[in-house]
Amino acid sequence: MLEILKDAKGVVIFAHGSSRHSKRNKYVASVLRASGIGTLLFDLLTVEEAEDRANVFDIDILAQRLLYATEWIITNQETKNLPIGYFGASTGAAAAIKAIVSRGGRPDMVGSALQKVKSPTLLIVGGNDFWSIRA
Repeated sequence: MLEILKDAKGVVIFAHGSSRHSKRNKYVASVLRASGIGTLLFDLLTVEEAEDRANVFDIDILAQRLLYATEWIITNQETKNLPIGYFGASTGAAAAIKAIVSRGGRPDMVGSALQKVKSPTLLIVGGNDFWSIRA
């Protein structure tokens, strides 16, 4: 779902391995919109695809879907001239090629591609998320 104000400063595409219905992602999106930034929340996988847990961890599929969303934003009349940012959460963070923020993401799953990220990146990991801290 694309939500954008008339004078938006940019648009953030949410890349998440869960659902666009995530309360956390909806909250972050509402804060961004309140500060004049448009948001695009969508599911990287269809309901049927998500039923196969292997798809949830297929970073190539997730990254391809993120590229499709980016192409759509770039060609959309309302958003084509706006700067684009990415907010990655869960396994979707591994698919974000120019992530601004990754909340509870899995950057360890992208392998050597993480070294190619040129934009500023903030990785947010909870203090008790020992798995992510170790990675």
